[in-house]
Amino acid sequence: MKKLFTCIVFPMLVVGALAQSMITGAHLPSGKSWEDKHFREALMKGRDNKSYYELINEDKKVIKVEDLTAFCQTHDYKWLKDYKTKEIAKFGDLATSVHKFYFLPKEEFINYVFEWTDRSMARSSDLKNKGTVYFFDASANAFLCLKDNALWTGIVSNGYVNGTGAGIWKRNDDVYYYFQGTFKNGFPTGKAKYRIVDTNADGWGYSPRETNNRNKPGSGAPFREVELGEMQDGMALFRYLDNGEKNKQGSELWGYVTQQGSIAIKPKYKTAYAFSGGRAAVVNEKGEDVYINKTGQFVDYTEKQKKIFADAKAKEDAKKAEEERQRLLAEQKAAEEKRIAEAKEADLQRRIEANKNTKLWTRGCRLAYRYPNGYEYVLATLEEWNDNRTRVKVKIVASPSSTRTLNGDLLEKNNTMWVSARNEGWHLALDEEITAALNNDNSVRSTPTVTVSSGSSLRACSSCNGTGRQRCYSCNGTGRTQKDSWDESKGYETCYNCRGTTTVACSSCDGTGKR
Repeated sequence: MKKLFTCIVFPMLVVGALAQSMITGAHLPSGKSWEDKHFREALMKGRDNKSYYELINEDKKVIKVEDLTAFCQTHDYKWLKDYKTKEIAKFGDLATSVHKFYFLPKEEFINYVFEWTDRSMARSSDLKNKGTVYFFDASANAFLCLKDNALWTGIVSNGYVNGTGAGIWKRNDDVYYYFQGTFKNGFPTGKAKYRIVDTNADGWGYSPRETNNRNKPGSGAPFREVELGEMQDGMALFRYLDNGEKNKQGSELWGYVTQQGSIAIKPKYKTAYAFSGGRAAVVNEKGEDVYINKTGQFVDYTEKQKKIFADAKAKEDAKKAEEERQRLLAEQKAAEEKRIAEAKEADLQRRIEANKNTKLWTRGCRLAYRYPNGYEYVLATLEEWNDNRTRVKVKIVASPSSTRTLNGDLLEKNNTMWVSARNEGWHLALDEEITAALNNDNSVRSTPTVTVSSGSSLRACSSCNGTGRQRCYSCNGTGRTQKDSWDESKGYETCYNCRGTTTVACSSCDGTGKR
């Protein structure tokens, strides 16, 4: 029975240990010391995803952290500074001992980094193949050839990474290159992600464009997204999305890559198309559609851009033509207005010249003043003038309104006053002006013509003493009447009958002054 146990059970333990060793990827310590025992038990037990191996001290032996770190250094293990202690009774006294200690063999650290970095749900145990891949390094703005030693979850053909999957490459003990997407002969086809992870930096688990389990952006190195098209004319269209450190929408730019993996034209175009016949269409920094050669130099404008230029020129020409037409119309209008003004001024000057040395300075001459609106007149008779004839004394005969501000003087009712004798204002009243003024003023009536039979005689009217005027009976000669005949508090207004002149035509002689 003992022999049977030895033949069956012991080989099973050995096979189990080897199998566990293959699972962990680490060499199990084979010594008999307490360190070998505890580290071997931890490795045999395994570890959870994204975690270190956990060494648990269930013995009553006091274990010092210095001894554990020394063992890790000897066996090339990484360890965490966070460890747990407990009090152990030793010879009746209490002593502090390490209770839980966390470590990881360095040969497994690349899998541990992959578990934290990968977002394609791949497992570290899928990293079974090694091959060559072209890794995009944003800082160098180039594809780096990671030859032979890139671990890959997909297939490897002819030594190159192919198919869809995720991979990782160890640059040194602290820096790792992660890549993910669909690849053909080591180059990405379509979209791919690249990331450089420095395990010495804080927060390298999540990139800024990702959210951690607390739904907050990570603080680690960002993913760099690229997209490489098919090779055409010896060049492949290359899209690079710079995500920025903490920007969800980075700048998307296009460039070109050669068949050897070098970037012939760095990503700088917002829109670009594949090469054909040695040239490619892009939208440059000015927003123009142009053709470039394989060195990125300008070759020609596209037909689309030429049409845009032609349309813009036609629009500009039409705008200039319209501006010129409007300018000519404005000049014509100004010339016409100037001609009318000059003709008006010439006519005024003609009338002034015709009157200034004749009837204008005759006592009793009928004068008229034209208001600036050109439609209203004040009729008056000339009474006196000063020596230099700058002011004249006029007696107002008719006014469209009972109150006017004229040359700084207030004309009110039928009064006599001095006003400025400006040539452009007062002048000899013409028939049409007298007619227009009388039509606007009912207080003045033209004197009817009296036909006298032969041999008859006329004498002055006794009612008006030959003046033809008598006091207004509506306002009793005041020129004002109450707004309300029953309520004096409502004030007064200009008399509607005499228009403020205080007199009306004599009813006995019909304003002739003769009977």
